[in-house]
Amino acid sequence: MENSGKLEPDRFRVAKSAKSGDFQPCTTSDPNEMDERQYDLLHSLPNTFFGSMHYADVAKYLKRRRALNGRLLIMPTEAGMPSDPSPAQAADIITRRKLSEYTWSTSFHPSFIRDLTFEGFLCISSELAGSSNSPLYVLVPKLHHMRCVIDLSQNKLHISKNIRKQSKKYWITFNRDFEQVVLGCIEQHGENWLYPPMRCALKDLRRDCKSGGSLEPTTFRALSIEIWRGDFNDEASWELVAGELGIAYGSVYLSLTGYYNHAVSGAGSVQLGALGAALKEAGVLLWDMGQGQGTEYKYDYGAVDVPRADFLQLQRAHRNNDFWLLNPPPRVQLASVVIEKYQIHIKTRSNNINISQTS
Repeated sequence: MENSGKLEPDRFRVAKSAKSGDFQPCTTSDPNEMDERQYDLLHSLPNTFFGSMHYADVAKYLKRRRALNGRLLIMPTEAGMPSDPSPAQAADIITRRKLSEYTWSTSFHPSFIRDLTFEGFLCISSELAGSSNSPLYVLVPKLHHMRCVIDLSQNKLHISKNIRKQSKKYWITFNRDFEQVVLGCIEQHGENWLYPPMRCALKDLRRDCKSGGSLEPTTFRALSIEIWRGDFNDEASWELVAGELGIAYGSVYLSLTGYYNHAVSGAGSVQLGALGAALKEAGVLLWDMGQGQGTEYKYDYGAVDVPRADFLQLQRAHRNNDFWLLNPPPRVQLASVVIEKYQIHIKTRSNNINISQTS
């Protein structure tokens, strides 16, 4: 995998802004005012570099292109010092003032992405400018106006009979081939938002870590999910036909991106069905699928769109649980077996409800 080089540490705390004195979080909804204040903030950053571009050059470029478009800037700070605004404050500002669902940052530090994700942001990245020798990447934490979710606590996952039939010839694994899943996503979608610094951050987040801030610590880990076909007893015959990258924290699973081999019938459908069943088996209660619009296939599995404020309330009800590691999925499972376990669970629960209603 391509290496983005050394990532800058969390040392971007700003004491003064050229225009506004002590820096305060920008809470205005006026795009022009917001942009000007944040350009000034960038100009006041210390003499550090992002890639090979100086932050002052970044500010000049963004101002020339009007690239911010009223989006809130969120930056980490020195170790042990709170960011201003913090990810939690940023989520509150965006929700209360109904700001753009896109924010931005020039930091890809894994702990910063972890804290943003814990507050409900889905972090992607973007390339704004530069050449092959001097690229400019920015982090784009997104807090959707409408978030697509499946409430696994209420058994809302739907797996069609056709998927259950197709799943008999596939295997599902977790974290078996992270690098190949990344490459598969890039091959199918292009780099899109999986630019080098984002890939490095996700790779670091594969290690079990703890959320920070004032919240209760919880398990947090980036994952790869793989769907294989081949003879179970002959690993050399296995072929990776679908995969997904995601993040598990508390009893929440966040889908980031995925791919499947178009030449293999049903691989993508089995991936989602088997993953949902495996998540339920592992104790995950909320499946965060990110954006729903434009990905209508998600609704076939029981996903619904919820407004931003309702999503945050739901997400915060589940983010501090530690169910993921209490009942982890086995290393290798037949996809059909995972799905059948879920179907049995649904039938058992339904029967119990019917008995209680008639007793």
